[in-house]
Amino acid sequence: NNVGQFINNELYDDCKSHQNGLIAVKKNEKWGFINNLGSVVIPLEYDEADSFKEEFTMVKKNGIYKIINKKNECVLYCK
Repeated sequence: NNVGQFINNELYDDCKSHQNGLIAVKKNEKWGFINNLGSVVIPLEYDEADSFKEEFTMVKKNGIYKIINKKNECVLYCK
C-alpha cells in the first residue's frame, strides 16, 4: 500500500502501528501523523507520540505532555 511504500522508502525514520486511520511517523527526531494515503495530517513537531486510541492520543512537546484529537487540537494538558 502507499503507506508502506512511504515508510520503506525511508521518508520516515520510524513509525508506530496504524490506529484509527492515522499512523505516527518519526523524522529527524520529531513525531507527527500521516493518513492512509501517506499525507501528513498532523505536522512532525512532537518529541514523543503514541498511536491514536479512538479519537485521541498523547504527545509530548518541549517537556509538556498533552492529549490531542485528530485535528491536532489540545483537549487536555497532563503533568
